[in-house]
Amino acid sequence: MSALSSRPSMARIPSATSSISTMPMQPASKEASDRRRARAESNTSNPLDPIAESAHKHTWIIPGAISGAILGLFLVLGGDREGNPFRPFVLLSYPQLQPDGTVMYGKGSKDLLFCAFYTAIFTFIRELLMEMVLRPLAKWLGFGKSKQSRFMEQCYALVHFIAFGFFGLVHSPSSILWSNEVST
Repeated sequence: MSALSSRPSMARIPSATSSISTMPMQPASKEASDRRRARAESNTSNPLDPIAESAHKHTWIIPGAISGAILGLFLVLGGDREGNPFRPFVLLSYPQLQPDGTVMYGKGSKDLLFCAFYTAIFTFIRELLMEMVLRPLAKWLGFGKSKQSRFMEQCYALVHFIAFGFFGLVHSPSSILWSNEVST
């Protein structure tokens, strides 16, 4: 009865080599092993790996670097000076003087540079706020991993609408559109 209750040992079962192997052939020589080890070491010794790893972990690094580089070059090369090649990134292009003396702005291809720069700026602000302020707040409040991203998105939307709503309320009363004084 004890023979039936215990499992048979695999050592007593004879093994036969199959004709179709599912395992890769191992190198028979030390040279092949050394080549494989050297190839693995060369793949991990890229000097840009720590930077790529940091940029993947902290998503605000790339838009921050792009925005900082463009803004830095804009300031170094003369800021608001007319010949500055980075001026279309930071300031509106195509000013048009109106007959009443006000300056309006037209549309053109340099507006794409302006939009791209401010897209990078606001992406940087959003990612930095979400990672450095809202994620620690979500952890402190005890949200689980699945609820943290939703909390961060909702809080960012709240901050965004409060900030730009306040900006609109401060800026708009000085506009002619606020008091409906537009003449047609």
